Amino acid sequence: MEKMEKILQLKVSLNHIKPLIWRRIEVENTITLFKLHHIIQISMGWWNYHLYEFNVNDKQIGNIRLLEEENIIDDRKVKFGDIFTKEKIRIQYEYDFGDCWEHIIELEKILPKEKNKKYSVCTDGERNCPHEDCGGVDGYYEYVKIIKNKNHPEYKEMMQWLGSGKFDLEYFNIKEKNKELRDLENYIKGYKD
Repeated sequence: MEKMEKILQLKVSLNHIKPLIWRRIEVENTITLFKLHHIIQISMGWWNYHLYEFNVNDKQIGNIRLLEEENIIDDRKVKFGDIFTKEKIRIQYEYDFGDCWEHIIELEKILPKEKNKKYSVCTDGERNCPHEDCGGVDGYYEYVKIIKNKNHPEYKEMMQWLGSGKFDLEYFNIKEKNKELRDLENYIKGYKD
């Protein structure tokens, strides 16, 4: 692939959850993995509270200012297009080492950059992201069981913990995600290492 700017259409799927929670995003091949981390956080609906890393061919890539591992590669220096050079390549992204949210990132298509189109953009997706600090996959399935049963003894407490007193498992609003992605640069500037 030429070193010219291309658009990478990615499918980001949350591993080990059924039915699948996923997003389709389009990003420039010149972005860093650091920027991709923030795009995933916004697109999926995470709150960027926890550590993360990418696993690419058994190499860990992440924020060297936060991760204490010796062999970690700085995600601010790795261009996404250098990893994703052909369609169907897949890598793993893990967010929150306590809850262990594993994501699979797959390059679906390499597209030409369209004039006058803003990138990064979310083009599709399904289902609401799990709540932060819910206890990983097992905790997610437990709170799903509770919120589906208004007679469950922990229902009220769970709904208060979820914040708004309601939680729609199927909710996904692409307009909201793209509005947040349009403000990506300010979001990243506000991010403290």
